Amino acid sequence: MREGTLQALGVSNFNAEQVRAAWQMAREEGIPLIANQLMFSLLVYRSAQLKETVQACRELGLAVVGYGGLGQGLLTGGLTPEGLARNRLARRIRLPAEALARLREAIAKVAERHGRSMAQVCLQWIRSKNVIPLVGTRTVEQLEDTLGAFDFSLAREDIATLEEAALGSSTFDRAVWRRALFLAFLSLLVAGVNAARAVSPQRPIVP
Repeated sequence: MREGTLQALGVSNFNAEQVRAAWQMAREEGIPLIANQLMFSLLVYRSAQLKETVQACRELGLAVVGYGGLGQGLLTGGLTPEGLARNRLARRIRLPAEALARLREAIAKVAERHGRSMAQVCLQWIRSKNVIPLVGTRTVEQLEDTLGAFDFSLAREDIATLEEAALGSSTFDRAVWRRALFLAFLSLLVAGVNAARAVSPQRPIVP
């Protein structure tokens, strides 16, 4: 970092406390921390930890990049019972079937009002929260559908309808000890690399 090889930094899945610590560390090194990538969708919008993290990012001037906006297909029109049963995200966040059905109904209602797909409504809602949606596409049809999400706007009543049905699951709600263990491992790894560099002799470059 001190060699000038980095001009800016971004992090992923940092909660409010972690992003503040990372911002301070980056500031001390003279490198701006500019973004935090988070799971951001109507499945997780009501999570208190997510809201706190987004607020911390706003206060520090970080962009929020939102992934998982379509819930791995949970919030799109193509979801089937078989797809729901196989969906890893639904199992990981222990998604209640009734709550998901209510949310999907709200999205479908707004989509019908605008003549849009459910996926387009979800992506436009993310933009309405001043979050940058990170979208993956596998087919030309999915790409065209994604591009169609950015040429219309949601009215206030649309946003209210969606957020009344939004859920509060979050990846931040996973066991704290797992996150702490990962951070401890990462710290040890960085310390080990720095120690190895400090004791390693400088070898001349042989043409």
